[in-house]
Amino acid sequence: MMISDYFREVERVLHSCLLTTSVNIQIELIDINSGYFKAQLRFIDNSELHLFEFATTENDKPVVEKYRYHYQNSEGKLIMRWDNAKHHPEIKTFPSHLHVGNKVEESRKPEIEDVLLEVINKIEKWYR
Repeated sequence: MMISDYFREVERVLHSCLLTTSVNIQIELIDINSGYFKAQLRFIDNSELHLFEFATTENDKPVVEKYRYHYQNSEGKLIMRWDNAKHHPEIKTFPSHLHVGNKVEESRKPEIEDVLLEVINKIEKWYR
């Protein structure tokens, strides 16, 4: 698998979300085995999900080396952010962690589908 194949699959997943009003995706390939993926999704409640990954391939499988999945409300206030920036060594899942408001919690790297599902569930809860 080339990294472009992985990014195309992520792109397909993001475009399949019915609660988005816009999806903006940027892909920058470094070579056939590495690249960057950035996306911004706006949802029906004007909240936004900003995604970033630097990924490579090893043994024909994608490996996400750096990631940030940042979900914010319509005013730009953080709701949740999953990332693996190395700034919370006290967290058991270091470097992976989850920001929920002002709190930092343990978290493994989620799949993008799981992040999207979490966002969709929050939006649907607010609309009930």
